[in-house]
Amino acid sequence: MYEWNKVRLSTRINVQQMVLMLALLGTTIFAILSVRVIGTSAETIKIQDMPITQMLTEIQQHKLEQLYEFQLIMRHGEYIGSSQESLVEFEKSVTEFNDFENILSNIFLDADKKLDEIIINQDEEEDGILFIGIKKQLKEIDQKNKKYNELAKVIIKYFEEGKIDEAFENSEKLEQDKEDLNDEIKDFVVELETKILRGLAGVASQAMRVSTVMASVAVVVILITMGMAVFSIITLRTMKNTLGNVGNSIQQVASAASQSSNAIGMVADGAKQQTDAITQAVTAVGQSMTVLSDVSKNADEATVISKDAANIVDNGKGQMDKMVSVVNRIADNSGKINKITDVINNITSQTNMLSLNAAIEAARAGEHGKGFAVVAEQVRRLAESSRSSVQDIIELIDQAVADASEAVQVAELVSDEMGKIADASGNTEKMMRNIATSMEEQVATISEMQHNMDTLKSIGNNNANAAEEITQTIMELSRISDETKNEINKFNI
Repeated sequence: MYEWNKVRLSTRINVQQMVLMLALLGTTIFAILSVRVIGTSAETIKIQDMPITQMLTEIQQHKLEQLYEFQLIMRHGEYIGSSQESLVEFEKSVTEFNDFENILSNIFLDADKKLDEIIINQDEEEDGILFIGIKKQLKEIDQKNKKYNELAKVIIKYFEEGKIDEAFENSEKLEQDKEDLNDEIKDFVVELETKILRGLAGVASQAMRVSTVMASVAVVVILITMGMAVFSIITLRTMKNTLGNVGNSIQQVASAASQSSNAIGMVADGAKQQTDAITQAVTAVGQSMTVLSDVSKNADEATVISKDAANIVDNGKGQMDKMVSVVNRIADNSGKINKITDVINNITSQTNMLSLNAAIEAARAGEHGKGFAVVAEQVRRLAESSRSSVQDIIELIDQAVADASEAVQVAELVSDEMGKIADASGNTEKMMRNIATSMEEQVATISEMQHNMDTLKSIGNNNANAAEEITQTIMELSRISDETKNEINKFNI
């Protein structure tokens, strides 16, 4: 076995210095490469995933606003033919509905272009397939949104043409399409948010692995440095003036090595070059959280309005029931009047017969009955006139009875429609409550993401400072090692 004690002192120190420098150099290279990998992962999340998630959040927000405008269209559309105020509100809501349609169309187009750009720039085939699937799913949502808008426009046209029944018949199918579309958009947003969280977890995992390796290397470097210091101190104590200078140099090496260990410990806590990418990601997450908060507030307001609409419809249905009762009483009273007119008609017939008998008796009386004959003629004419008037009254009453019956039927149909509207308003309120709950859950998720990103940003800042200290410490160690080598070359053991 080769005896280490027979090796020249300068050679020993050279070997130890080389081992120390190689360890420091390897540690630095590993830290730089690891930081680049982590920075690339964070940059990929910022460039690819965050913009698509933000666009989907905007789609979800504007779609809710468009659905709210369509609820206003359904509310006012039934009365545009009888109320000028309802007509104005109806036209205003139609304009807002069309504006949101254009906004959503532009967002879908921008998202499609962004996905094409991401797919072209993918280096990994697996990532390319993933984004192709996202694009396909987004395309399906766009098609369903267009189908919903087309059917909504058909209903609007029915309202404008006064075809209220056709409008409400088509609204039932539109309600189901609306729920399916909202559920699909919500699931898509949750899926992308989950993907981002997994990506951030991967970045954090890489940072922890780098920290573990760096800490292990730091311990090795410290042990090597301490061994060099102990060995140099024991050997150089036997030397005099020149070796005293060497001792001072070795102390400086130990001090520099201590500084290096502290700096490496700081590097072990994270990755330097991820700071800028994570800062931008924090900003994007904050914007997404603001957008989701606004959507949640809008959903709460829509829930309140839907509830008010349901109460108004319930009140309208109660008033309609009262109107049906009043019309039924009018029909009953018309029947009673018809019986009275029958009695009057019989009286006029009897009066007419009496006037004829009186005229006959007056003719028999001769000259003395002329005055009575004139009176009998006037009574007969009056009876004929009364009979004609009674006949007109009977016809009017019969028409009134027919109109009252028709009014009862129409009122019952309107009451049934008001019941359907009340059920639809109740379903809308339930849907809005579900949407509001989902928005609150998404806000909580984004808030947690923002907290994690802030933590990573702090780690990145600490790593940047630590990297600067490592660079300065290594340069100082190199200079001191050169001076020590020149001093030790003067002696042989």
